[in-house]
Amino acid sequence: QDEVDDGSFTNTASGSGSADTDGDGIGDTPVTDTDDETVPAVQTSSVMTTKAFTDINGDPGTTKYSLVGDMINYTITLQNTGNTTVYNPTITDFNADGGSITYVSGDTDNDGALDVGEIWTYTAKHTVIQADIDAGMVENVASGSGLADTDGDGNGETPVADDSDPVIVEVLCVDFELYVYLEGSLVDPQSGNYIAPPMRTTLNDSRLLPGQYSVNELLGNVYTPPLGSSGQVFNIGPWNYNGGEGALYDSGMSEANADAGYPATVTDWVLVSLRTDPNDGSEAVCQRAALLHSDGHIEFVGDHCCVLDPSQSYYIVIEHRNHLIVMSHEAVPIVDGKITYDFRDKQSYLSDPLNTGEFFAQKEVLPGVFAMYAGNGDQVSTANEDVDITAADNTLWVNFGAAVRVFSLVDYNMDGDVSTLDFDIWENNSPKFTSVKRD
Repeated sequence: QDEVDDGSFTNTASGSGSADTDGDGIGDTPVTDTDDETVPAVQTSSVMTTKAFTDINGDPGTTKYSLVGDMINYTITLQNTGNTTVYNPTITDFNADGGSITYVSGDTDNDGALDVGEIWTYTAKHTVIQADIDAGMVENVASGSGLADTDGDGNGETPVADDSDPVIVEVLCVDFELYVYLEGSLVDPQSGNYIAPPMRTTLNDSRLLPGQYSVNELLGNVYTPPLGSSGQVFNIGPWNYNGGEGALYDSGMSEANADAGYPATVTDWVLVSLRTDPNDGSEAVCQRAALLHSDGHIEFVGDHCCVLDPSQSYYIVIEHRNHLIVMSHEAVPIVDGKITYDFRDKQSYLSDPLNTGEFFAQKEVLPGVFAMYAGNGDQVSTANEDVDITAADNTLWVNFGAAVRVFSLVDYNMDGDVSTLDFDIWENNSPKFTSVKRD
């Protein structure tokens, strides 16, 4: 190895003998000669740096971070892939906490030099900050370097370096599997009787959802404009939610795109949020507008990543523009990165500690089938109007007047018309109050 580090190998051969200079047949005069030959070494000085994700908080089974303060652990290796000794081996990782790198093993002869073929192992840690949560990932590289000995003096003088491939550790995005029914879409508009699920998709079929274009040569064309830049229906009071989930659902008044891209099974929009305290609606953790399909399943669209504490359980809150707010009857844990809850087959959250009978959760519209109460079109006129069905909701209906082919807060049976059929639903459900508070 010293010869390779020297850059060449020089060999000297010597010849000698005794010359017979007096004719006696015996050599008596010494003769000698030497010759040197230098063979250059082919020196390849190089190192290879690798960086790998190890675990989160010391748990090898956890592959994604979720909270500020989570500890991402890395393993970094530096290998001498050349044929010269490398001195002063160094790892640089700006993503490591304080730039701190910890050597673990690899210097087999404890000489402090990265010998040919040796692999040194290091560890590094990164503590998650809020910017990492917002970015959705932590991405970075590690750099290895040293000085190769190319003149054989036992010191490095030729720089060698290598950057690892980028290592990406992603944030834990919680998935949802949620189901709920709307009473209004389970009512037969003509008879007022409840139909067996799935829910009707009348608004969608009639092209009356926000952004859709209803074409009719006799009655005229109707364009339901998206509500603001968000496109979804909750950017008005009391929600004032400005998420852009519905921005892409816009026909632009084009007959060819009359459905605005809505799946055929969509019934309407709902607003989903989480809370850890059932009595504190101001939490509204990870609030998202979502599409409600006829079978009751809720589809999140666009960028809907929810970063949550995987050890925490959450109450699930569902809101609709003219139905009573509902909440899961209990806090739901995150299991395998998913929150799962079905409002359709159980009564939802109800708090009536004095047994007054004044508070209601969901309506059992058919045996074993539960749905959100319809009739809550006015959710802004008074402080508590958002969580009750009262005369104010009827007043809103009266003031709106009869109408056809509309997307309206007082279309309680979700058929696209405002008529006495909506009054019938309101009358059957008034007065009713929910114990789920929005704030």
